[in-house]
Amino acid sequence: MFIPIQSLANLIENTSKSLIEINIDNIFHYRYDNRRIIQAISESCPNLKFLKIVFRNFSSSELEKLLINCQYLSVLYIITCEISFDWNNLFRILTRSSPISLFKFRFRIFSKVPVPKSESLKLFFNEWKGKRPILLNFNNVKNIEAMLNKYEAEGIVKHFNNLRGDFEWESP
Repeated sequence: MFIPIQSLANLIENTSKSLIEINIDNIFHYRYDNRRIIQAISESCPNLKFLKIVFRNFSSSELEKLLINCQYLSVLYIITCEISFDWNNLFRILTRSSPISLFKFRFRIFSKVPVPKSESLKLFFNEWKGKRPILLNFNNVKNIEAMLNKYEAEGIVKHFNNLRGDFEWESP
């Protein structure tokens, strides 16, 4: 089913700030559309707890505003589809602007998108220090278990998995 982005943004804006979950999956949209959706969510969903959305590099400032405005957000599920995806920028935004309620992160990475480098992940985890331990899921990242074990031992990462498909957020 195709829903025009403008119609979706209008729907979000006309919910009387009552949405607590937004799940936007498999809806192709352009960079401007991505900004428009994130702006609508940021301005109209202060009670949001769960967000699943495609994120593009050019929507960084909008994502930062969303994190500041949606103080109840606890789950952020980001779908990446850009070949030049900037993980460092995303992780900087997350560590700088995430509300204290946000600790569950899921990243779905399309096959042509580069996975985050271990240096990017280390910076993210080091900057997250002192915040609520993270529940983390990637669908396509390999060879980072040893690094994650270190951050689990330090209490920065509570649980990590590398699963495909949807799953329930559980921690051991």
